Amino acid sequence: MLRENYSDNKWQVTVVIALGILILLRFALSTRLPVYIISDSPHDDAWVVKRALYILQGRWLGPYDQFTLIKGPFSPLLMAFASAVGVTFTGLNTALYCFACVVFVAAVRPLIKSQWLLVFCFGVLLFNPLSYAIETGQRIYRNGIGQWEILLIFACLIAVFLRRDEEWKKLLKWVLVAGLTLGAFFLTREDAAWIYPFVFGAVIFTVAVFLLEKKGARKKVLLFVLPLVIAWSVSGLAALANYARYGALLVNDRNGGNYAKVAGDLHAIAPNEEEDRFYRSEIEKGRYFNIYVSTMEKALAASPTLNSASQPIRASIRQWAGWGEHNNGQLWTDHMLFALRDGVREAGYYRSLPETEAFFGKVHQELQAAFENGSLAKQGGFSVSPLIKRVHVSDVGKSLSLMPQATLDIIGFRGASAEVRPATGNHIQSFSLIAGGEHITSRDGIIGAGWAFAVDDRIRLNAGLYQQDVLVATVPFVAGKDVFSAFNFKYKNAELSRFSFDIDKYGLQSGVSMRFYDQNGKLFWELPLEKELAVGNPAACGGKEGVFHYCFDRLTRADEPSLRGYYDKLVKRANRVIRVYQELMPYVSVLACLAYLAATISLVRDARKKQAMNSFPVWLLLTGVATTFALFVFSMCLITATSFHALHYLYTAPAYILHLMFCVVSVAWGGDAFLEMAKRSGLVRPGARVRS
Repeated sequence: MLRENYSDNKWQVTVVIALGILILLRFALSTRLPVYIISDSPHDDAWVVKRALYILQGRWLGPYDQFTLIKGPFSPLLMAFASAVGVTFTGLNTALYCFACVVFVAAVRPLIKSQWLLVFCFGVLLFNPLSYAIETGQRIYRNGIGQWEILLIFACLIAVFLRRDEEWKKLLKWVLVAGLTLGAFFLTREDAAWIYPFVFGAVIFTVAVFLLEKKGARKKVLLFVLPLVIAWSVSGLAALANYARYGALLVNDRNGGNYAKVAGDLHAIAPNEEEDRFYRSEIEKGRYFNIYVSTMEKALAASPTLNSASQPIRASIRQWAGWGEHNNGQLWTDHMLFALRDGVREAGYYRSLPETEAFFGKVHQELQAAFENGSLAKQGGFSVSPLIKRVHVSDVGKSLSLMPQATLDIIGFRGASAEVRPATGNHIQSFSLIAGGEHITSRDGIIGAGWAFAVDDRIRLNAGLYQQDVLVATVPFVAGKDVFSAFNFKYKNAELSRFSFDIDKYGLQSGVSMRFYDQNGKLFWELPLEKELAVGNPAACGGKEGVFHYCFDRLTRADEPSLRGYYDKLVKRANRVIRVYQELMPYVSVLACLAYLAATISLVRDARKKQAMNSFPVWLLLTGVATTFALFVFSMCLITATSFHALHYLYTAPAYILHLMFCVVSVAWGGDAFLEMAKRSGLVRPGARVRS
C-alpha cells in the first residue's frame, strides 16, 4: 500500500512538473513579442487606455461625452489594475489565460481518466494562437480578454454540472468564478448575447438532472442558478456606478438607452429603392453602406428635434465621409451612427447623460410617430440588434452559405499570425505608460500635417495618399478654426481643413502624392510629397488664388533606427507554433468529430441499458460547445451578410476557443475509450497506468 501511494504521488508530481514547464514555455513564447499600439482610435484602442487612465485617477470613466459609455468598463478596469500592480496588460492577460487553462483541465477531470490526456488538453489550449496573435494578443485592446473569459465560464459551469452531487462548500468556488467571469464578459463585449443559450442550458440541465437523481436537498438548486444572479449583479453594479457618476442607469449608451432606439429607427427607415439597388449591385460588392445619407435626411425631415441639430450632423457626416475610401459621400458600415453622435455633441449635447437621453428619447418618439402616420416608410425584415441592419429572409440563406468556409477558416486558424507592427498615432507614450510592453515606433515612412481647402464652398474635398493610382491611406479633414480665422472667416471650407498623416514603408522620393477629390469623385488637385514641400521651402504653401489653398506645417521622413530585426526573430518563433496549429488542427477536428460520433453511439447504447448517465455528461458537454460554436459562427455570417465583414479572427475570436474546447475534450475522451477497449482486448496490460 505504501509503495502504491508513493507511486501515485510520484506520478502526480510528474504531471504537475509537466504543466509547469508548459506554462514557462508559454510565457517565453509571448512575453517579448512587441505590443501593437493604435493610439489615435478614440472609439476603440484609445478608448480603453483613456478610460483606464481616468480610473487610475479616481474619476471612473472620465467626463461625459459621446465616447464615454460606448463600451463596457471591464477592459479599462483590467488595464488599470495591471498598471496599478506594475505588470503589463498583455502579461496579465497571458497569466489569466494560463489560469483559465488550468481551471478547464481541472473541470473536465471527472470525464478523462488519463492524466497524460489531460496534459494533452492543457497543452493544446495553452498554446492557442489567438492568445498571442497580432489582433487578439499583441494589440493593446480588449480583443484578447474574451479568450480566457470564455474558457473560465465554460469550465466552471461544466465543473458544477459534473460535481452537482458534491457538498455546496466545494461547489461554491466554481459558482463564484463562473458568475464573476460571466459578469466581466458582459462588461467586455456588447455582442455577448450568443453565450446565453449555453449558460441557460448548463443551469437548466444541472438543475433538472440533480432533481431527477434526488441525491440532495432541493434548496441546493439555488446554488446552481447563482452564477446568473452574480453576473447580472455585476452588470447592475456597473449601471449603478454610471448612475452615480452620470445620472442614468445605463451600462452602455450605444447599444442601450434611447440612442440605441434611434439607431434601430434609422436602420428601419426604408431607403430609396434606386439608391439601395445600386449599392447592393455587383459594382459595389463587398462594400457596406448601412445607413445612406439620404436616409438620414429622411430622419431629419421627420423629427423636428433631430432637425434642430441638422447643421452639425451634416457637417459630421461630411467629415466621416472624408475618412472613407470610396469618394462617394456615403458612410461605411456603422460610421453613420458615430457621425450622428459627433454631430449631436457639436449641437450642445453629450455634456449630460440625462439631457442626451431626453434628446434621443424625443427623437425616437417622433420617428415612431412618423412610421405610424406613414410619413416615413418602414422597410421589411426584423431587428436582431439596433446597431446593425435589419435582417431579411434572404440574408439568412446567404449567412448559411457563408458558414462552411467560415468554419474551415476557424478550424485552420487561417489569417492568424504574430507580427511586428509599428505603433501609430500621437499618444503612444500614454499607451506605453498605462499598458506597458515593448513596442516599435521607428520605421521608414512619412509624417505630415497641414491644411487645405477649396475656395468654392459648394465643393467638398476628400483627400488621400496615392502611389501612382494605388491608395496608400485616406487623409481625413478635421476642424481648422485657426485657418478659418486666418482667412478672415471668408471661406467656409476652411473650418474643416486641417489634416495629418503618418504612413509606413514610403519615403519622400517614393512617388507618393496627396490627391484631393471633390464630392463627385473627380480629381481636384494633386501634390507630390517631395522634399520641396518640407516646411521652410517656398513650395510648402501654395495653391491657386480663388480656387485652392494649402500649406504643410510638417513633412518629414520617419527614419529613426529600426529594431524590427530583433523582434522578427521572436515573431517567427511564435508563427512556427501557429503553423503547427494551422497544419494539424484540421486533422484533430476530424478526430474530434469521430469521437463525438462515438459518444453519441455510446449514449444510445447506454440508454437502451438504462445506464445513460455513463456517457450523457460528455455527450452533453460536447453538444453544448458545438451548438454554441455553430450559433456564434452563424451570427458572424449574418453580420457579414448584412452590415460589415465580420469573418476575420478579430471578430470571430470566440469561435476559436470554442473549437479548441470541443477538440481537446472529444479527442481525450475518445483516447480514454480506446485505452479501455485496448485493456479489455488484452492489447494493454490491465495494470498500466492511465489515470490518477
